[in-house]
Formats: sequence, C-alpha cells, structure tokens
Amino acid sequence: MPRRSPVRDRLLRAILGGAGQSRRGGDGTPPTLYALAKTTDIAFAWVHETVKELAMLGLLSTDGGVRVVDAPGTFRWWADHRQRPTGPTFYVQDPVVMSEELRSRGIDLAATTYYAEIAYARHLFPRRFDAYIEADQRIPARNHIITLGGQLGGGNFRLLEADANLLREAGEWTSLLHRPSLRYTVAPLPQVIVDLMKEGASAGEAADLLMEREYPAQARV
Repeated sequence: MPRRSPVRDRLLRAILGGAGQSRRGGDGTPPTLYALAKTTDIAFAWVHETVKELAMLGLLSTDGGVRVVDAPGTFRWWADHRQRPTGPTFYVQDPVVMSEELRSRGIDLAATTYYAEIAYARHLFPRRFDAYIEADQRIPARNHIITLGGQLGGGNFRLLEADANLLREAGEWTSLLHRPSLRYTVAPLPQVIVDLMKEGASAGEAADLLMEREYPAQARV
C-alpha cells in the first residue's frame, strides 16, 4: 500500500467520495481501479495494492468496480494508518476573519475538524480552527498572522501541512457566526471525518454521526 500519507489520503478520499465527486462514477457505476488511478494521479500498482488489502478485509468490493462495503470499517482502517495531524498553533481574535485575511493575501486554507464539522453538520462547538495549508505557504502565513496581531503558541488557530490536491478538492462554506457573513473553505468530507476520528472524544462522536448520515447503506451494525 502507499506509504506516503498524502497519497494514501488522496486515494481514500476518492474511494469514499472525496474530490468533489459522488461515490459512484458519472454513469452510475462504481469506478474501476484504472479510473481511480487516473483521477487521483496515483500509480496503478499502489491503487491495486491498497484496494486489494481493503477488499481482503471485507471493507471494499471489486466486483464490477471499486465499491465501499463497510464505510465505518474503511474509515477506521484509514485512521489506524494515519498519524494525528499536528502543526503550529496561534491565538487570533477571530479564526474565520483570520482565514479570510490570509485568503485575501493569496494563501489558501481548507478547514478541517471543528469548523469543518460545523459546515457539514453543526454538532460541535468551534473550539479551534484547524486548517490545511501547502508547505510552501506556512512561513508566509505565519508572518501574516503575527503581523495581523496573532500570537504564536497554544490557541485557537492551527495550520496543518497538506499537498496541493487536498486544497483543490476543498469547497466553500458561509459562516453563520458572522454578520455580515464570511466564507471559508472546508476540506472534503472524508478527510474531515478521519481527522475528527483522530481528534477523539466529542469530535470522534461527531465523526460517527457523519458516517451514519453519509454512508447509511455501507454501515454495519
């Protein structure tokens, strides 16, 4: 299976419905291994090896295309093979305003965990704004945050390194916490679910609720 986390993450987002696509192909059929390799730009051998492992575990089916059989189990496998995201944390006056300030300066973010969960379901309190950012943007973002009054250290705004693919898959959400409303980008739902699982506690419970809502046909009792 792919050892590099960004590659594995990209493949699992595609299998579980990421990259702005439905879980099925455009003609209503599950994607083939070749289609997954092409759309994710991942070597076919890596796609085949990972899908084969998940199929042997009873999580996926390859009969007529790659189909999710057990979504919660697939997410658990993903979480078990993924390190908990870490990155520099800042204290800022308003995380959504700060994300908008960074975007206005050409720095793209994709929110995950708490603020992303609010966009998808609204079960959690927005205790920290976790956002993915490309590696080469982290230093410029840090400098802008400090210039705009943010403080480096434990706080309410955290930057997590991601590859460009995740940022391209992000979608926009209008914050209901602001008047006038502000917009921020959110990571694809499968990525948010696995990040909530890694966060644990109430975030893990929110991940379970999202899985029950989004993958009812694939859930196992």
